[in-house]
Amino acid sequence: MISNRLISTVLSAVALSATLSAQSPTRILALTENIPQLSQIDINTCTEVPCNPPLGAAVAPWAGGTAHDPRDRMTWISDGLVLMKVDPRGGCTPICTPFTPPFVTPGVEITGLAVNEELQRLYISYSDNRIATFSAVGCALTYVSDCVVPVPPNHIIAGLATEDTTQEIYYASSAWLGPSSAPFSLLYRASQFSPCVPLCTPFQIPDCTSGAFFRLVTGLGFDSCTRELHVTDGWQITSVTNLWTCAPFITQCCPQVITSGDTMTGLCVLPSTEVPFGNMCFGGTSAVCPGMRHVLRGDPTIGNLGFALDLINAPGGSIAYLFLGLGPCSSFAGTTFSGLICANLYPTSFIQAVFVPGTGCSGNVSIPFPLPNIPFFCGITLSSQFIGQIPAAWSGSYVSNCLSWTITGN
Repeated sequence: MISNRLISTVLSAVALSATLSAQSPTRILALTENIPQLSQIDINTCTEVPCNPPLGAAVAPWAGGTAHDPRDRMTWISDGLVLMKVDPRGGCTPICTPFTPPFVTPGVEITGLAVNEELQRLYISYSDNRIATFSAVGCALTYVSDCVVPVPPNHIIAGLATEDTTQEIYYASSAWLGPSSAPFSLLYRASQFSPCVPLCTPFQIPDCTSGAFFRLVTGLGFDSCTRELHVTDGWQITSVTNLWTCAPFITQCCPQVITSGDTMTGLCVLPSTEVPFGNMCFGGTSAVCPGMRHVLRGDPTIGNLGFALDLINAPGGSIAYLFLGLGPCSSFAGTTFSGLICANLYPTSFIQAVFVPGTGCSGNVSIPFPLPNIPFFCGITLSSQFIGQIPAAWSGSYVSNCLSWTITGN
């Protein structure tokens, strides 16, 4: 039901597309090799905002990886030996403690990570050129399958990324172990269901700093909305597109990003972040709940079928009404319905009413808002907000904060 409403709203947005502007840019997440930092990188300005995860240095030049999971908004990272999950927007706070996944043995390291949130899959590449598929829920992995990619002599796969709208996977191999009769590095395009069977002849990746091709690749990240693959050799980030023809061309270039001078060992895409707006309030007989918030469950990315709009720590025993608007909160004048509610409501379209269970300020509700894996929705900015009523004689009301959020890729 909610998904149908979303489709209807977005279709009506075509004529109003000029009002739809992103609230926070999609960024690239890069993990560094020697003094581990997880940096949010703005590909347009080539600037970084780092945090320090409690992870060791990469155990080999080709080891390590990153993969963001929009379902819980957390990021998988690896130093080559262990996996862990951290909050990239929360100072790299650990969410899943480090553990050793299958296939890591003496001399075999993790070299790349990628997530498909729609299929609930985590893909891991290893230095023995194995790609393994796991079902991933929270911090738990369940083995699904694995295969070994035939690569040129002295090549190791390092760098992994998924294109979830077409269910494809990209990975790179480079001549880490010495001279090879093949090019220094190659990019592979395959189906996520048969990752070791390339869909076309592996091809070289253009390098934006030299005018030639990448010699070594340490990380890949794919944006399913812009359809760009972000590639790093540790120092630069080159963005390329036209991958579906197996003949990529450069779209953007960051010659050097990490200000500490360290090298990058993994890339992924961090979806845009919501922006809060307006004031909360509690009127009449409503309980006053300072901790009440309207928050998002998951990142608003295409293919995130678990995305939801939540109200937490709200007055229990009330009725909450969800409103949705096309455009950011600040694009609406706001209304109090002639003083019937205690603060401005910004979005204009009523979506759904729900009963808020609990007592005092213990009320929590979650309204599912599955986002289809359809690129047409990319770049649409929406706003959402809750208002509530106290059923007893309709004697009180409350208003949540408003959130502006943009549908992006991952």
